[in-house]
Amino acid sequence: MKTQSSSARAQRGRFASTLYRGVILALLVVGAASAQEHRVALVIGNASYKTGPLKNPVNDARAMAAALRGLGFEVLTAENVGRKAMLQKLREYRDTLRPDSVGLFYYAGHGIQVKGQNYLIPVDAAVGSEAEIDEESVNLAHLLDRLEEAKNSINIVILDACRDNPFARSFRSASRGLAQVDAPTGTLIAYATAPGRTASDGDGANGTYTEEMLRVLKTPGLKVEDVLKRVRAAVVQRTNGLQTPWDASSLIGDFYFIPVSAVASVAPVVEPRIPPAEPVAPTRIAMAPSSALPANFADGVWSLFMQCSGLIGWNHTLLGRRVTDGRLVGRTATHDSPESWSLAFDMPSPDRLEVVGMLTDARGRSGRYAGTATGSNGGFKGRGKFDDYDCAFEARRIQ
Repeated sequence: MKTQSSSARAQRGRFASTLYRGVILALLVVGAASAQEHRVALVIGNASYKTGPLKNPVNDARAMAAALRGLGFEVLTAENVGRKAMLQKLREYRDTLRPDSVGLFYYAGHGIQVKGQNYLIPVDAAVGSEAEIDEESVNLAHLLDRLEEAKNSINIVILDACRDNPFARSFRSASRGLAQVDAPTGTLIAYATAPGRTASDGDGANGTYTEEMLRVLKTPGLKVEDVLKRVRAAVVQRTNGLQTPWDASSLIGDFYFIPVSAVASVAPVVEPRIPPAEPVAPTRIAMAPSSALPANFADGVWSLFMQCSGLIGWNHTLLGRRVTDGRLVGRTATHDSPESWSLAFDMPSPDRLEVVGMLTDARGRSGRYAGTATGSNGGFKGRGKFDDYDCAFEARRIQ
């Protein structure tokens, strides 16, 4: 019994020592990551709406604020605020930014689009018609203007704000979710879901998007773009393709929440030497026969977004749709309104995607669609046409 007791005590001692070293290492990493950066964040969570109250935005905002503080950000916060208080916080945030600052704005709550413009909804908003939206809410363009005034080189905007429009009955158009907005130079805008789609408020303590964001933020050595890719993959998997996070970036430099250089600069923890394993004979990997290769390089699962100017409120988003032998054929129905597509996909080169075929949107409008996009790393952006209408066209390969 004495031998077992001594062994157990030794094991507990080693565990405590390892845990202590891990905590110290984490603190040193975060300190080194932010020592030479002025990091500022504004975190807002709005949930207590008179029309369409939400469950998770305040929880999401509090969890995000805590995570950002742990990553070296000076964090300004606001919960359940009206329009005047939101504008005041935006001014305070702008005034805190310096030319050498990394700025991060996080918003959880209701957000809607009207005629291609995105609006963040204060809790005191009383919107009787589309004409009143600009007076009762905060236009995302207003935030981007404030960031431009600050003249700092890196700005990150995270919007977990794509819930259903609480004022839909008062609006003429039926646009859902947020509209795609081009990010100004030095800015990255991340959306909880694809343009024109809505995100669930979540069944747990946090929304799905923010929950995954909080998990991935802790990974050292990831650029912010890689953080968003991992979050996107996790959300798509958890929601079975019903929610696909989206982002638009015009960042010039790289930003790491925890740089890999900070990890490398910390003195390594000396671990006990483990004897080398017995050599193992190399395993031969059988190559798949050519017949098993995809018939078309575009084959796989895609998220597509099309938005056409001149068609007010018209967005067409296909999430998690599989291309087989270069063809995407499908049909769904929403509120008895048919939505169908028959599109041919072609990738003449790894950085170019061409799509052509027929679409029928949820309002029953049918026509020929053709789009061409260029890009890399599975993300493509370009232009298209839906009959005579000019359209924006974006595509991301999910699998």
